[in-house]
Amino acid sequence: MENQSFIYLYLIPSKACYLCLYWFIGCVSPFQNLYFLSVGLTVTQAGIISGVRLIAAALGLLFVGMLADYTKRYKAILLGLIFISIINYTVFPWIIYGTLKTGIETDAQRVDFSKKNLSKNVSSLNYGISIPEIKASNTTNSYMKISDSLQLKLFLITTAWASVIASTSVSLTGFIDSFVMQEVTKQGATYGMQRVFGPIGYMIGSFLSGVFCDLYEPGNPYISKYTAVFYVFLPVMIGLFVAAYFHKKAKIERENKKKESILKTLVKVCQKFEIIVFLLTILLIGNCYYLVNGYLLVFLEEMKATKTAMGLTVATSSLSEILIFPLSSKLQKLIGGLYPSLAAATFSYALRFMLYYFIRNPWLALPAQLLQAIGFGLFWSAVVENTEKIAPKEIKQTLFNVVIIMYYSFGGITGNIGGGAVYEYYGGRKLFLFCSIMCCTWSSMLLLYYMKFLRADKQNNNKGNMKQEEAIFLPDHSSL
Repeated sequence: MENQSFIYLYLIPSKACYLCLYWFIGCVSPFQNLYFLSVGLTVTQAGIISGVRLIAAALGLLFVGMLADYTKRYKAILLGLIFISIINYTVFPWIIYGTLKTGIETDAQRVDFSKKNLSKNVSSLNYGISIPEIKASNTTNSYMKISDSLQLKLFLITTAWASVIASTSVSLTGFIDSFVMQEVTKQGATYGMQRVFGPIGYMIGSFLSGVFCDLYEPGNPYISKYTAVFYVFLPVMIGLFVAAYFHKKAKIERENKKKESILKTLVKVCQKFEIIVFLLTILLIGNCYYLVNGYLLVFLEEMKATKTAMGLTVATSSLSEILIFPLSSKLQKLIGGLYPSLAAATFSYALRFMLYYFIRNPWLALPAQLLQAIGFGLFWSAVVENTEKIAPKEIKQTLFNVVIIMYYSFGGITGNIGGGAVYEYYGGRKLFLFCSIMCCTWSSMLLLYYMKFLRADKQNNNKGNMKQEEAIFLPDHSSL
């Protein structure tokens, strides 16, 4: 059945959803911080924007997940989220354009007025009046130079609108993962055989965005070359809407009897120690993902990498996921299940960050990207399949969204804000070195936890089951 599931007609919408969703993410996500920097913001501000928007995403995820579990209108909510995301991302670059155009022209008029007054009255004296440099440049590896006041205004507007976007768009991953897990469980297929289309889409999207950024000539000093990424994503988001519409099984059957509140049930599940370790590991690896996603390209650009080379770097990591996803379920069983998979994923980031620390040529980042196969491919399959097993039916979508919150929201907040601050003051190399040590330490703790407690409990449970089976099949001599 597993081989059939790859081409099974009933699962084509699942594959199409992953292809389109991650094509969209690949278009925008790797180039997001570069776009912020190119319009005049600092690395720290870019990190804060990316982090703050994920606070809004966390609130949106929790609300939307609970709303879906309460109303049971899963498909309607998903389609609404896709439509709102299309509108938000289409409008976003034009809000930035309007802010820059108005602000730069206003500052230019103010500077011109100041220069005229100074030349008339005291052209040879300096009274401490600071005249900002107003320049917009779209050449390779250069960013717009704007005044401090305009930079602050742009930072606040960008933060607000990015938060609005994230409050809806980040929920898409949780919904689609939940829908697909229902289908593969019903059909006897595997999650990895469907999810493999995600990195295919991500690879195509990131590579095309890199090429478009190299080729795009705005012809306007207020528009960044990275605005091109907002043109590439639109067709695939329409495709995502169509694929989600034709997804057959989007509603979970519920019992009609009265149960505990969704929030109370969620708290009861999440207070178990094993679940806490599970969620904390998701948080750490989410942090690593956002560090790579947000600052690797900035790091490579400092080494004079071309936009096409940066797109290829991202595409290489997606290629490694394509190779691992179809085998992810078998690989999990081979190495011992969930926690060995989590430890392997964490250690892969430790090795990956260490390789970043040593490279001096941007092309040498390509081999390190192959570790994405373990750091995301194996990891995410293990997370989604385990979430499907542990989630009570009444909070299925809510728990999937909590996983997304830990990975994409809280992981993104720590990765973007903390990573941006460290990168700003210490540079990319020291940031990657610190993260390598952190990941190596956590992976060791995970393995010790698994070997000391979880494997022992599993063996005890197996012995208990064997004794029960022996008791069932042995003859009863009590009456003799």
